[in-house]
Amino acid sequence: MKLKNRNISIDIIRISAIILVIVLHTIILATNKSNLFVLRLDYFLEPFKAFSRVSVPIFFMISGFLLLGKKQSTKLNFKRIYKRLLIPFVFFTLLNSVYSLIFIHNMDYYKSILNQFVKISEYLGSHLWFLLVLSFLYLFNPFLQQIFSNYDKNRSYKKIKWITAIAFLYTLLTGVIIYPLNQKFGLSFNNFTIWPSYLFFYLYGGLLRKEVLVIKNLKVSALIIIIGLLSIISFDYISISFKLRGIDFLFSDYSVNYLSIPVILTSIGFINFILSYQFNFNKSKKEIIKIISNYTFGVYLVHIYLLEIINIVFIKQGIAHSINIYFKTIIYLILTIFLSYLLVYIIKRNKLTRLIIGG
Repeated sequence: MKLKNRNISIDIIRISAIILVIVLHTIILATNKSNLFVLRLDYFLEPFKAFSRVSVPIFFMISGFLLLGKKQSTKLNFKRIYKRLLIPFVFFTLLNSVYSLIFIHNMDYYKSILNQFVKISEYLGSHLWFLLVLSFLYLFNPFLQQIFSNYDKNRSYKKIKWITAIAFLYTLLTGVIIYPLNQKFGLSFNNFTIWPSYLFFYLYGGLLRKEVLVIKNLKVSALIIIIGLLSIISFDYISISFKLRGIDFLFSDYSVNYLSIPVILTSIGFINFILSYQFNFNKSKKEIIKIISNYTFGVYLVHIYLLEIINIVFIKQGIAHSINIYFKTIIYLILTIFLSYLLVYIIKRNKLTRLIIGG
């Protein structure tokens, strides 16, 4: 995409989303506690952790924004799935197997491979779940792109309106009913059945490209963000207090899952705020933003491994448990972002190696 035709707001959203992903994973790993509320000071990290939840819905919205409405052949669409998603998925699944062999004791080669096959279907089993769910959505691109490309026609408008409305209701249903039940009773809910729940985000991104359902008022977008964020934090505080008292609460993790109403609200508010904000960058700054944005997918794929390595080094050197938890979190975050971008830069310099991060 040429710079003059490029939407700089989308680049900023992509960069923000990947940073939020790394923030979430860094806080979880750096604190090294399943419960962040053992210490009163740990409450300070919760708002950052809560806001970072919007990163995943935003990535799906961006994908819909960039792809839906484009005229693309079925052959080219399958090529995109293969090159952009399946090659990285297979490579990093194998890498996970190697990682298990090296760092997890008492695990042989065959058990390591089997373990990764199990994680392939396990929802949120690894960060690769995003690729699998996105692959399912990509399969519908030829059908959806046909509707979006003819959006101005009255019949197509009605079709996409109803499809989006149904997808939204299903997302709400999944978050409010199916997700808690799956968490509690272990119902069949995996990467092969979860993808319809993310269709709404994908479609909404396509509608934003058509400037439909866009919230152009920055104050309204900011208010939606604040309401959504406060809802996530408040509900999570209440849920944690129940857990600390040993009370079994069915909806205890509802507000922090990606399909919850508070997360959906915050995501919609955030993407609309950035899209509607008038950024005033010169050409050189836009070029820098574009380059950083182009690396985000690769950074998503590699950051989790670098974060793990950083944590292992800090533990072996006796640093991890001897420094302030906030200082450690900031160090982990900065190192992970820097090393991830550096590694992706190196990978992209070779035509063969760049395939493992989607080309």
